[in-house]
Amino acid sequence: MSSARPVLSLRGVTKHFGGVRAVDGISLDVGEGSITGIIGPNGSGKTTLFNLISGIYEPQKGDMIFEDRPVQGLPAHQVLRRGIARTFQNIRLFDQMLVIENLLVGMHTRLFSGVFDACARTRRFWAEERAAAAEAMKLLNFFPELAEMELQIVKNLSYANRRRVEILRALAARPRLMLLDEPAAGMNATEAAKLMKDIRRIRDRGVTVLLIEHNMSVMAGVTDRVMAMDQGEKVAEGSFEEIRAHPKVLASYLGSENP
Repeated sequence: MSSARPVLSLRGVTKHFGGVRAVDGISLDVGEGSITGIIGPNGSGKTTLFNLISGIYEPQKGDMIFEDRPVQGLPAHQVLRRGIARTFQNIRLFDQMLVIENLLVGMHTRLFSGVFDACARTRRFWAEERAAAAEAMKLLNFFPELAEMELQIVKNLSYANRRRVEILRALAARPRLMLLDEPAAGMNATEAAKLMKDIRRIRDRGVTVLLIEHNMSVMAGVTDRVMAMDQGEKVAEGSFEEIRAHPKVLASYLGSENP
């Protein structure tokens, strides 16, 4: 996938917090239709980079180009409207809401009814509500495990299913690029193997994937290219096999054994 047109290009992206160089001059091309991985030890700047791409932080230096348009400096909701959605390292769902309600939240940026429509319950409001609910029900079919769980309260779901709901909420925004932040965290080997198939299915829907993951089996199984970070900097970039053989990567956090 390295020859694919870049859907996202980062050039010299930098974010410092006082004397901490959380992200220091990162450059990366994410090919359209690819699954690109980011690895690194805790504190290496991976999630900070996601926060920059998704508009939670603003870079102090550098350019971030998504589909030939700059996104640096845009607030998170505008980045989402442009087509970049994300999940979080620590699941951030509305735990007291229903599964389907969480998915409807993900569709918010694509709905056009305003405050007046909602208060007056206009025809446009009801038409959008019905269409969004129907789309959410279809989206649930992406994960058979969630079939007939649309009226379940999210906090009552298993950890793996809560992860699935978060992924669906991101998909509900119809992104063209999805940022997955450690989706396999807390999963057992069977769940992680199922996740690999699901990530490929997301890509097969036409969504480019940028993935942070500590599970090297997942990285080896799904990624086209991998970038390794340490102390805010890029250590290496290439295929997973190239990265796992890189001396600095090997010494820092992969070790010498096979995943």
